[in-house]
Amino acid sequence: QRDSEYLEPFFRKVGLSVGSVLGEDKDEDRTRAYSCDITYTTAKEVAADYLRDRLRTSFNQGVSTRRLNQLSRGDRHTLPTVQRGLGIALIDEADHALIDEAVTPLIISKPVESDTFEEAAPAAWAVARTLEPEVHYQINRSFKTITLLESGVEKILQEIKLPQRGIWAGKQRRLQIARQALEAKEFFHKDEQYILEDEKIVIVDASTGRPMPMRSWQHGLHQIIQAKEGLPVGGVADTIARTSFQSFFRKYQKICGASGTLREAASEIWRVYHVPFVRVPRNLPCARQNRGIVFCENIESRDQALLRVVKECYEHGQPVLIVARTVSQSERTAALLNRAGLPGIERVLNASQHAREASIIALAGHKSAVTIATGMAGRGTDIRLESGVEKLGGLHVISIEANESFRVDRQLFGRSARQGDPGSVRSIFAVNDPLFMTHLSTVIISLLQRLLSVNASSKIAQFLGFLMLKYCQFRARISDTNRRRLMLLSDEQIKRSMGFTSMDRS
Repeated sequence: QRDSEYLEPFFRKVGLSVGSVLGEDKDEDRTRAYSCDITYTTAKEVAADYLRDRLRTSFNQGVSTRRLNQLSRGDRHTLPTVQRGLGIALIDEADHALIDEAVTPLIISKPVESDTFEEAAPAAWAVARTLEPEVHYQINRSFKTITLLESGVEKILQEIKLPQRGIWAGKQRRLQIARQALEAKEFFHKDEQYILEDEKIVIVDASTGRPMPMRSWQHGLHQIIQAKEGLPVGGVADTIARTSFQSFFRKYQKICGASGTLREAASEIWRVYHVPFVRVPRNLPCARQNRGIVFCENIESRDQALLRVVKECYEHGQPVLIVARTVSQSERTAALLNRAGLPGIERVLNASQHAREASIIALAGHKSAVTIATGMAGRGTDIRLESGVEKLGGLHVISIEANESFRVDRQLFGRSARQGDPGSVRSIFAVNDPLFMTHLSTVIISLLQRLLSVNASSKIAQFLGFLMLKYCQFRARISDTNRRRLMLLSDEQIKRSMGFTSMDRS
């Protein structure tokens, strides 16, 4: 809405109409906005409207057939859809929508009465919390899967208290919901993958750190996490329409977009969307100084290294932005600074504090400001420097948790030294960081810790840490790429199998 209103005078001057679609808009407002020459909205809204339009019409009905049906009923002006087709999509932060969120499922569902499931979720969690890893089940953290051992199967079937009716009468369904409960136990943690807001589970976007209040996990996982947090277990939802951004944006006649971190994803964007990549020169030379990466023996030594850097910047007057991956880590860092006598608690930007985002960012470029943030500060955030801060070195960005993608690192570092301003960046990582624990063996991590304990500034240890970081990011990138490739193959297979229908591209 902000951008459409800002540019509307220009577009009106050249004879173009502009509209915007917001989450709370009614159907008539959406129809009016989509009928404009240019429509501003979010990727989630436009994809959801597409799904709702498909539900309003027959799945295998083409545009011409729908038009004839409308004419036969005497309605010569409107179609029963809010959109008028998928023409051209101009995507801001294109790699986020086309790559990072490519396989995120966009779902429209309806509630289903299921008293038995409301009993089953707490029962599954009650058993899962008593099971022990390597005794009852094995964890594959790279692929986020749980494998039940024989002892675990026996314990589940003996102790799980499920209603002996309907789908719960079968052995496999009982084991399946227990496995889901174990996934909730091992891979879904409060203030990391979700937060509690008004006694509700709110999912946190892994790539941006922003809350997603309208989303829920599928297949009962959401209900199990409700039971895990001691909340009332809601009913399950039946999926009636779904798509992914990867599938949705490929339906447009043309797509284009921009981002400061497209270079690394250019080959995949060409392969999947058939769109070439063009590098545009900077408006002004970049004055950012990269202070490199420092690897620490453990989280405690990383915290001490962080405190030293922040104190130095604070006393010098240089503003600092500290970036963590999770809500819990950002709040833990704020408490650490507070104990050391540095400001921090009142300037934490995460999914729990998203309502204060504008006010926190407005002060982040002021002299001696210390701001702690999750990935929310990584995209669409312009931190303006207070007068005189340029002479102090500009904004200093510190990353304290390793990201799975180098592109995310570049997005975060892009908050510093914007539009020719001065600035600097650095990374301070612990070798028992979650990314390393997921992709490296405990033997390699222990070896690296031993080297750092002998000499923390050892060039060999720091170089090995750098190699391990690149290896872990490579492993994570391959895993994500394979997941998107499998989704693409699935979409193509469905498209071929439905080739006898008259599906259109609208």
